[in-house]
Amino acid sequence: MENQTYPCRWKRIKGGFQLSLRGRPRLAVIGKTFEEAEDDLHGLVCGEFGDGESVFEFDPPPPVATNTKSCFEPEMFVFSANDYLRQKNDEIGLYSKGYCGCCGGGLGRRTKKVRTLVSVPKCDVSFIWSAKPQVFFFSKRVVAFLRRVGLGDAAFREVGFAVKTSHRFFELVAEPEIKFVGVKRPPRRTGGWECAMCGMKWIHPFHGAVAPSVFNFLARPDLSKVSKNVFVTGSSYERDICMTAAIAARLRQLSGLKGILTSRVAVLDEHEVDRNPKVQIVKKGGF
Repeated sequence: MENQTYPCRWKRIKGGFQLSLRGRPRLAVIGKTFEEAEDDLHGLVCGEFGDGESVFEFDPPPPVATNTKSCFEPEMFVFSANDYLRQKNDEIGLYSKGYCGCCGGGLGRRTKKVRTLVSVPKCDVSFIWSAKPQVFFFSKRVVAFLRRVGLGDAAFREVGFAVKTSHRFFELVAEPEIKFVGVKRPPRRTGGWECAMCGMKWIHPFHGAVAPSVFNFLARPDLSKVSKNVFVTGSSYERDICMTAAIAARLRQLSGLKGILTSRVAVLDEHEVDRNPKVQIVKKGGF
């Protein structure tokens, strides 16, 4: 099966890095750089399991270059997901103002209606493919952990299923407390799109120092607006749970969770950010 998530470890050794699959020490590689070793590990996994699209979750997280360390202080992470559900995001009554006639995105606030999923997520974190705004789901156990570390009950709403199951999953419904930002003077134009009709917007910025592995950026002054170690960030399109490195480490240590992925967030000073980056305006039929 392709596109699986593999828990991994790494360590510095003389002359480079050693990477291995957690619990499978014989599946290990050595490279002069972390990137070279990671490429070799993908090749090893492909040969061992036939997975040509493997995804790695490293604990501890991958190292950062010395000249970029200031971008990761404080060290923050957001959830990512490798598991997705294919169903339309057009269920009547989920959004207070219905759906956009251009991009199909939900308009207005998320109502109290329970969302119905046509299938059960295979992992503890999942999402609906191509849904606008982005829709994340978390297993009962992940939500219990997030509530313990500071997210309120109102951030989540339990979903229903069109099939019989004993599994319980929860949709992230909270609005962002602070928003992602773009990057001033990036090496190439900020990717993303904006709906010509409703204005829903997704930004995909690049930064010369941290590209290509980091695409989520926060403005350092905005962190003073949140008092918790875990909070919701994003944009009109995105909803992401952001957490400190300590919280992310505790999450990774929970046994039995499947498909947990976290991605680094870069933190920039105000003079480095673009709060309204220009992206491609997309009209009906262009999505």
